[in-house]
Amino acid sequence: MNPEILYYHALLHRAECLGYSGRYDEAERDAKKLVKARVPEWKVRGHLQLFYIYETHGEFRRARKEVEKACEIAEKEGLIYDLSVGYYYLGRLETKRGNYSSALDYFRKGIELVEGREDKKFLTRKACIYHETGIVYQRLGELDKALDYLKKAHEIQKRTGNKRGEAIVLNSLYIVYMGKGDRENAKKCLRQSLKIAEMVEYRKIMATVLNNLGVLSLVDGELHEALPFFNRALLMYEEMHSPHNEAGVHSNLGMIYLYMGEMKKAELHYEKAYRSRKKLNDVYGLIISLILMGEMYLLKGEYKKAKDMMEQATKITEEKNLRGFYPEVLVVEGKAELFEGRFSNAEKKFSLAQKIAEEQEEEESGFLARTYLLLSRALQKKGIKTSGIEELADGVKVLEQFNYVIMAYENIALLYLLSRNLEKAEEWIERLEEKVKACGCRIYAPHLIMLEALILRQRGKKWKQKKEKAEKEAEKLGIKIPSFLT
Repeated sequence: MNPEILYYHALLHRAECLGYSGRYDEAERDAKKLVKARVPEWKVRGHLQLFYIYETHGEFRRARKEVEKACEIAEKEGLIYDLSVGYYYLGRLETKRGNYSSALDYFRKGIELVEGREDKKFLTRKACIYHETGIVYQRLGELDKALDYLKKAHEIQKRTGNKRGEAIVLNSLYIVYMGKGDRENAKKCLRQSLKIAEMVEYRKIMATVLNNLGVLSLVDGELHEALPFFNRALLMYEEMHSPHNEAGVHSNLGMIYLYMGEMKKAELHYEKAYRSRKKLNDVYGLIISLILMGEMYLLKGEYKKAKDMMEQATKITEEKNLRGFYPEVLVVEGKAELFEGRFSNAEKKFSLAQKIAEEQEEEESGFLARTYLLLSRALQKKGIKTSGIEELADGVKVLEQFNYVIMAYENIALLYLLSRNLEKAEEWIERLEEKVKACGCRIYAPHLIMLEALILRQRGKKWKQKKEKAEKEAEKLGIKIPSFLT
């Protein structure tokens, strides 16, 4: 082989290995040498490697310039494979910006270029494009389509022996299975992904899987087990200078500290995630940050701030047509109205949230919207028929995330109180107490104590001491008990 070509091969291989291990400064130096190559094919690959480095750093404008240069040269020189890679990268950028229609267009162009080609590198590229297409459909809430594309990607990566690619796809399959409520397959995919990532020392996906193991622990209510997973993932992302992923971990750490009742730490992590995502123009992540911060401000009793967060979220969901987020945004908006005593306004929000969630077959957000819808109606009427609550209680199993279960338990207990069925109310308060203790979820403790006070009040017993205890505990945690509870 020509010594010059051997040199280019070595440069690219070293740049890729350095990038996978998080040594991006060194990888960038090698990639810049490739950009100066006399052979167009290697010049293109240098630009594509620079894209990978800048994208990982969250420098999306620089990344786009590099991939556009690569596509221009590849198209001019008839480099089909490299052009397909360029379209794949452009689609990834559009995905992160929330331009999903544009992303799918780029992925279609990439698939057209590689379709029917059985060379290993073309098959691997096809798998990568299928994977990213699956991610787009997952974000659009079309989980069956997402699963279909990701399974195709996984099958190709296994067939070609691409271990890094297989680890990435397995991690994405975990996300879709979680969305579908299939915890067994989700855990299986995550365990396989971590095993493969450790085997090939792929630090980027190792950090991602550690973060998702934290999410699984969080969903199971194991807060103290989740914390070390998130901290390890954050450290790895910081070492790799990956702000996009750092923001995701900060968001998860904020959630952990919120549930643990450490409000200042929660707010600090939420704000770090929000600022980073705004700077990166990460539309999908930004909406998640806004929803989480909205929930936090509701707990703190800062209703105006919560509404401001939801106004921003609504604007983005409408601009980007991200209907999958509408129910969650509407539930937070409705809760703000509910907490301020505007029950009819709250009812409209919850009713719309439930309708959209049912259209999208989103059981969790639909069920949560329904519990708050019944609550807002009951508070308006100062009573409710027991039959409706029993139907709701039977459906509580649809909820997977432990914080949603806690919200549902709390609402069901309160609904039974409003229907003056004290025995049933006590039964659900006991369930709530067990869940709060098991999860170490201190943030809901004041609400629990307040519900116990309301039981005493309806039984004609001394209750004000319990009420004062709830208010003191809320003050200690930096939150506000909703007026309809007090």
